Amino acid sequence: MVKLTGPGQSVAASGSLADEVTFSHWKGAPYLKVKRNPRQPRSAEQIAMRAAMTFLSPRWTELARGDQLSWDDTAAELNVTSPNAYLAVNLARFRSWNGPTQAFPATDTGSGGNTQNRTATAIGKGLLLGFDPWQIAQNWGYIIYHSTVGWPVRNWDTILWMPKGHTLDRIERVFSPLSQGTHYFRIDSFTDTGKITGLAQTFSGVVP
Repeated sequence: MVKLTGPGQSVAASGSLADEVTFSHWKGAPYLKVKRNPRQPRSAEQIAMRAAMTFLSPRWTELARGDQLSWDDTAAELNVTSPNAYLAVNLARFRSWNGPTQAFPATDTGSGGNTQNRTATAIGKGLLLGFDPWQIAQNWGYIIYHSTVGWPVRNWDTILWMPKGHTLDRIERVFSPLSQGTHYFRIDSFTDTGKITGLAQTFSGVVP
């Protein structure tokens, strides 16, 4: 479990998330360690962590220079690099059920995008998930939740996939292998300032 401490806008973290990321201190200096060994995530928590990291890690180089600089003070407080501060804070925000933010502190404003034409098509032992973005607004990305026992609730352990949301092109991905039977999905979106928009959009597919 990750614990956060600190007054105001300061942040300090310790502990591990899904055996993937460790927040700790060494000789009085906080640091963030990310596991690099390639492997397939197994538990629901590991799948959620991998989805979050897959979204967040490549986004740093896409941020505007001003947004990158906004992480410098937090990085200095944590005694880590600004990219590591961006990862640490945004992962901790997810665990507290807040969306990731491009700049810090987050303003949690704007409107997330919408979607249409949501499908889950059987392919072999898995499903091809797809949807068309619609009304992008200030959208940064989507959160797709997954369950095999009914419509998934919105929490960390049900996160399956987090695709980028700055496009009107259809978004698709194959998930395989999946267990036989019906799989249920829900979509939310989040803005570039950290606001999660509950879209109340669900769809399902059957793995034969």
